Amino acid sequence: MTLPDTETLLAAAGLVVTAVLWAVERFLPGRKRIGYRVQMDTAIGMNPRDAHSLVQLRLLRRDQEITDATLALLRFENDGGKDIVRQDYQEPLTVEFTGRTVIGVEVPDANPPDLAGMLTRNGGGLRHSGGRLVVPKVPLNKRNHFKLLVLLSADEGSGGGNDLPVGIVGRDAASGTRRAFETTVLHGSEPGTVSSYDCSGKDRDATARVTRCEVNSTGSLLDAVGRVPGGIGYAEVYAAAKHPRVVGIRLNGREPDIEWGGQRNYPFWTVEYLYTYGQPEEGSLAAKFRAFMDSDTAKNILGKYRHVPCADQSAAPGSACHS
Repeated sequence: MTLPDTETLLAAAGLVVTAVLWAVERFLPGRKRIGYRVQMDTAIGMNPRDAHSLVQLRLLRRDQEITDATLALLRFENDGGKDIVRQDYQEPLTVEFTGRTVIGVEVPDANPPDLAGMLTRNGGGLRHSGGRLVVPKVPLNKRNHFKLLVLLSADEGSGGGNDLPVGIVGRDAASGTRRAFETTVLHGSEPGTVSSYDCSGKDRDATARVTRCEVNSTGSLLDAVGRVPGGIGYAEVYAAAKHPRVVGIRLNGREPDIEWGGQRNYPFWTVEYLYTYGQPEEGSLAAKFRAFMDSDTAKNILGKYRHVPCADQSAAPGSACHS
């Protein structure tokens, strides 16, 4: 019989140790732990914003309109191996919504149902002030849970974010995205000097008014914006939407929209052109590719990546799509 080599034995031992530590952490008798999850945190509004011309949507609470409203759904549960009683808490649970104000909170689900009454009872139930939500001490047996639906509004002047110095992350001069941004939004070159090498501080020019850096790819820009507190930059909408630490913003009250009606009202967009060396010969690879770009298949692929296809001649303005 052939015995496993040393590396295999060590790898197996490491896997066993990891599994044992996980089991001990989760199921050790006497271990008491409350877990939580943010199951939803989304804005309340209409998209595309052009639909406002057809439907007026206003969110009111006690006859007061709430602007830039968001809804968050939080789930709390007994995540340990033993029951939890009120005496086990050192302090009530608190949730901080930075840059937002709690407007109201409800308990849409509780197991057992008696938990809902404990959480909402007068004088000792849920309470909130500003962006802080305080959850009272409630008993949680094993597998007990409850959910909180929280209505929030953005703090005035915060835009829903933190009050931080702005750090500008731009693309280098060879970038087509930068050229589109300068042409359609700035109507001129990007202002300011490059004052930072790593986008996190003025390590290149300490006398500059703002922190500004330049990177050479979309991925690098999005990573820097997501990493640097107060970072802001520009990128194509599909890549930005996929990045976990980047939030899109409106321009002139408009959000980027894949439909041409929305594109014309959102200033930051441009056309990507394909160039050939002369007229492609019939049957050549270039001619077949150009024909493919006019097909419904190409239209669907482009739409998936949030590009408006020129194959959609009914929606695209003639001035934008031409050969």
